[in-house]
Amino acid sequence: MPLLITLFFFLSGCDASSTVSFGSTTFTVEVADTVAEQQKGLMFRKNLCETCGMLFDFHAEQPIAMWMKDTPLPLDMLFLNAKKEVIFIAAHTTPYSIETIQSPFPTRYILELNAGSAEKYNIHVGDIMQ
Repeated sequence: MPLLITLFFFLSGCDASSTVSFGSTTFTVEVADTVAEQQKGLMFRKNLCETCGMLFDFHAEQPIAMWMKDTPLPLDMLFLNAKKEVIFIAAHTTPYSIETIQSPFPTRYILELNAGSAEKYNIHVGDIMQ
């Protein structure tokens, strides 16, 4: 059964811990690499800076399912493999939805960005995150 991670928001803005890039666009991300951080996610966040996000690292490729319960912001979820290649994009996710969101491929990382970011910054399946 895939790991189900609750997406929640708890802060406003972006508390930086790392950066990732696609082409010339750099995003400041909070890294969730423990089960506790992944379960807490971005609990109840009402805003997120334009180039901020959260990067989930599951440490190995595996089936991962996410949901938007208690998440007021629409997001783009970028699913990436161990090579940091985008393998699936769930664009414009629905706030507060309990419907699961899952890539058809094993996933190591998920990058959550503001809804519309993938389109705005020209990020596509096959792109590599630096």
